[in-house]
Amino acid sequence: MIRSSSSRLRAILSQIAAPSTSIQVAGVKTNRMSSSNVSNTVACLIIGDEARSYFFALKMIEQLSAVSHHYLAQKCFEHGLELRRIVVVPDIEEEIIESVRILSSKFGLVFTSGGIGPTHDDITYESMAKAFNLQLEYHQETLEKMNTVGLQTLKAAQEDAEKAGKPVIKRPEPTAEMLEARKRMALLPLGKDCDYVYAAPHLWVPIVRCNKNVHILPGVPRLFQTLLDNFFINHLLPTIDTVPWTRKLVGTSLFESDIAPTLTDVQNKVKPLGISIGSYPKMRPVDAPIEEWKVRVVVSVIGKDSKAVHEWAEVLRSKVQGFDVDSEERAIN
Repeated sequence: MIRSSSSRLRAILSQIAAPSTSIQVAGVKTNRMSSSNVSNTVACLIIGDEARSYFFALKMIEQLSAVSHHYLAQKCFEHGLELRRIVVVPDIEEEIIESVRILSSKFGLVFTSGGIGPTHDDITYESMAKAFNLQLEYHQETLEKMNTVGLQTLKAAQEDAEKAGKPVIKRPEPTAEMLEARKRMALLPLGKDCDYVYAAPHLWVPIVRCNKNVHILPGVPRLFQTLLDNFFINHLLPTIDTVPWTRKLVGTSLFESDIAPTLTDVQNKVKPLGISIGSYPKMRPVDAPIEEWKVRVVVSVIGKDSKAVHEWAEVLRSKVQGFDVDSEERAIN
């Protein structure tokens, strides 16, 4: 069952991540790394007890439009970075510390998602501080933004809701305990190689960067995506020189075992060109007649030499009785 689910997970990520992305959930790892320019490699650490179950994490990843690491995979693919590993850990300090140390030592960029809220189980900042021998202190600029930008944004959202005739939730008067819990979100790692990037002007929460390459982001998808967008555009892309990935999909009505020798032969030929060939079987739609089961396998051709990718996709098309498929892996007539 694990093997089957891992295959589905790889198939999902094949369309959005670098060819050698590996996924590790609660100790279950799939795929292997290949050699690469380490500075352009990326890892994602997803933190939260809701991700404790491998199969729950799999379901999260399948909900593509709402998941932070799917969005990160898209951004990396668009800009020629390699998302090479995704690790999912629960809110357990030892596991967070162990995972982030390994990822920081192996990859050029690490992005974490989750565990920076006001509740008892939000332990990401504390864990990062311990992982890299940093102090944990209230960050004055973040506190100030929390009490200015944060409140202004909340007020504007309430006013917009009222104008639209939508119900506005009346929040209770904050107690001392509530205020202390809120301040907890500004209790940040402090020390050498720490930096605080306020990537989005309308958000008070910073991207906390520690150990030079670890970037701590919230787990809420909307916040993660907004901060990531602005960080890539204004801070990351001006400092790197990469070539975007090119991807070409080819569908076939043959079965995977029918085309396996051909794929192996082509992969051996294109490996020196930095091109990766992948194949992902498609199940017959429920209740669909077998004659309508046209797309039985999708073959992906991924590389940074756009001309070579398209040329070899055409070679594969001719060898596997192939046809074009769209981004949803449906046959294009």
